[in-house]
Amino acid sequence: MSTQRVSMFISHKVASHRRAAERVKTLLESRAERLDVHICEDIPANTLWRQWIADRIAQSQLCLVVLPPATLDLTWIINEIGRFHGAWSVPRRPSPSRIPSARIRPSRSPQT
Repeated sequence: MSTQRVSMFISHKVASHRRAAERVKTLLESRAERLDVHICEDIPANTLWRQWIADRIAQSQLCLVVLPPATLDLTWIINEIGRFHGAWSVPRRPSPSRIPSARIRPSRSPQT
């Protein structure tokens, strides 16, 4: 059995989802023995909080995003998603203009 730990960052809007993020963290860590869940509420006092968040995002293999209502500002959540995506950049699918066209040939009915 592997003992490698997995790290997850939960991105959320503190004003609307602080308690939800804390509950999800507690639930996940109690059910998964090798999972470390990071939320901004864990930032120690006198810590450079932006760097702490950037470091946790960079070391995480998973990112869970708790989306607030669309009426709230999503700037910071979008920033965190971008940081996670940058840390785990995956080749993007080619745009439709770069996909070679393929002609579909009609199938021939078997001759009887």
